Amino acid sequence: MPRFRELLSLVWRGQGLPRPLLPGHAWRTRLNVLVAGFVSIVLVIALLVALSLHSMSNTRDSLERLSQHLQGKLSAVSVMRENLYLRIVSTRNMLLITDPFMIDEERQRFEIYASRIGVGYERFLALSEGQGEKQLLEKFIGEAREGMPRLNEAVSLLMAGQRPRQILPLLQAAFETQQQALETLTQLQTHLEEQSVQLAQEAVDRYTSTRWLVIVLALVAVGLVLVIAAVVSRDVATHTHALEHGHIRYKALFEGSRDAVLIVRDGVIVEWNLQALAWLDRAGHGSLEGLTLDDLSAGESTKIAEGLKGRSMLRHMTEQGGGHFEWVFRGADQRPFYGEVSLSLLPFDRGHDVQLVIRDITARMLALQQMSHEASHDPLTGLSNRREFERRLSMAQMEARRDPEQQHVVCLLDLDKFKVVNDTAGHAAGDDLLRQIAGLMKSRVRASDLLARFGGDEFGLLLENCSTERAITIVLNLIQAVEEHRFQFGARVYRVGVSVGMTPLSGSPQSMEAVLAIADQACYAAKADGSRFKLVSVPAI
Repeated sequence: MPRFRELLSLVWRGQGLPRPLLPGHAWRTRLNVLVAGFVSIVLVIALLVALSLHSMSNTRDSLERLSQHLQGKLSAVSVMRENLYLRIVSTRNMLLITDPFMIDEERQRFEIYASRIGVGYERFLALSEGQGEKQLLEKFIGEAREGMPRLNEAVSLLMAGQRPRQILPLLQAAFETQQQALETLTQLQTHLEEQSVQLAQEAVDRYTSTRWLVIVLALVAVGLVLVIAAVVSRDVATHTHALEHGHIRYKALFEGSRDAVLIVRDGVIVEWNLQALAWLDRAGHGSLEGLTLDDLSAGESTKIAEGLKGRSMLRHMTEQGGGHFEWVFRGADQRPFYGEVSLSLLPFDRGHDVQLVIRDITARMLALQQMSHEASHDPLTGLSNRREFERRLSMAQMEARRDPEQQHVVCLLDLDKFKVVNDTAGHAAGDDLLRQIAGLMKSRVRASDLLARFGGDEFGLLLENCSTERAITIVLNLIQAVEEHRFQFGARVYRVGVSVGMTPLSGSPQSMEAVLAIADQACYAAKADGSRFKLVSVPAI
């Protein structure tokens, strides 16, 4: 068996794992492993390519967000510049208008342009992150605010009806500061446009580097595919011969084993060797395929697998990862066949196959059974001996103590006139008489009763689950049968009798020795007064 396991281990590590008696299976398993490795590498490379594409997509999204951010700032600058220019134009228009109502309308537009500049300023300030941008923005707002009071004063004078000549100096000073603010906004816009160009160039550079990364990974993938293909091709050539050689070795060990070997899948036998067929093919079909452990069982319990059916045992041992147990099979000759079974798992591609190696232990088990029988039975009569009787009596006492309703009766029997036969006809005749009397008494008691020989012409009888009245009837019939028995040895015919002492068991805590002593005294009294039968109860302590 160790050689089987060693070979299986070697084949799995280097030459594939062969299914017994099927050489192509090992190669398919090995090839599946290589293909799985090949596919795994390709999947890993594909994952890397996908990650690169994902990175490129993220870069694109990031650049788009930056571009939108920059466009927002440019839009804010355009709003401020446009409304600052419109405010200056609105002031000039008010110089040319003489109608007070139209001047008022132009003044309202003048205020709207100022509020739009404020909105643009707040928007740009919220989007701006660079220190240089903020400095230009603060410079612009300072210049814009410097000219605002003069423009406001000029508008107020116009609304008051002052002549344009009086207002021109104010407007000239305000226009100069507003022109500086426009130049500052132009600088800010130029700065943002340069950032936009730089961002576009950065996007192009990132896209180009990611594209080259994808190309390199694709080339690496192709190279690895070619390498793996070369390895697989070489492996096919290297391992085909080794696999065939390993299968031949395995088959030789499998078929040449002196133990029976079964391969079981899902509780059903799928492979077997010649020894298994010779030992277990009781139907004579030349095949064990489709049978289960229960089909091969003799229906007897074993000391390890007691109470378990074959499928339950295999499932339990499989969950434990293997082990050893004893099982009783029905052999090819229809007689019980005792086997010591070693269970191990064979991880094939369909799941867990189970290998059972069965060693014949029939001779050892029969020898143990014979020793056990001899230890508990009388060799002359075949009845139980005193040791077995005392063991059963002790168990009956414990039952009676646990349950007072349990009724058991103990009897001791002693043959009368046996010494006459033994002295006149010899010990051989005495032995023959004992065998006849033992068989006669055995036939007069119930199958559940225990009749035992203590030695010489003394016997014991344990009537379990039996009332005292029923026990008296059984004992009287037994006494009558013995008295009516005629023993012929040679030309002489002998008659013997039997004296019986009886005591019922109760819940009293008397020892076994005390109970036997009471029954023995009752038997002695029955023999002494010739009554043949005495019933004595166990006294309470």
